[in-house]
Amino acid sequence: MFNAVNKLAALITVIEVVVLVEWLRLTTSAAAAVAAGFLFIGILVEELVRFRGIKTRFPQGRELALVLLGVAIETVGWILPLVSNTRLLVAFGILFVTLDIEHAVINLATTGKFSLGSVVDFSAIEAAGGALWLTNPSAATIAILVVTSVLEHVQGVRQGMGLR
Repeated sequence: MFNAVNKLAALITVIEVVVLVEWLRLTTSAAAAVAAGFLFIGILVEELVRFRGIKTRFPQGRELALVLLGVAIETVGWILPLVSNTRLLVAFGILFVTLDIEHAVINLATTGKFSLGSVVDFSAIEAAGGALWLTNPSAATIAILVVTSVLEHVQGVRQGMGLR
């Protein structure tokens, strides 16, 4: 089981980091709506891969609606600090709140349980790495984003599989 968790976490980390880095690049060269659409679709792909990796099927009905809601919340969470040009702590706050809600909604879709407190630790980890990268994009902060994303994804996948 440990190996399956790590493989899925690595896969969705690659998807997420590539999507985020490309989205940020697009914000300087494409229309805002195009960049936002790319971000939404990229996060949706990540969440569908995650869900399928945990449940061995794609979400349907209510589960799919919850996944779409979670993806919309996360998309807004990444866009808000960028468009409001916030500093590190404010970016962290925005990301932390939106990611905590998003992770709880995705957990509800995957496990049937909604609890903001059960996802607060890995939401904070992702928000910290994301805020650092978003307010100071560089190769070094992309590396930090990768590390924090792996940590977040391992815990999220473990929770989705009932291992935490």
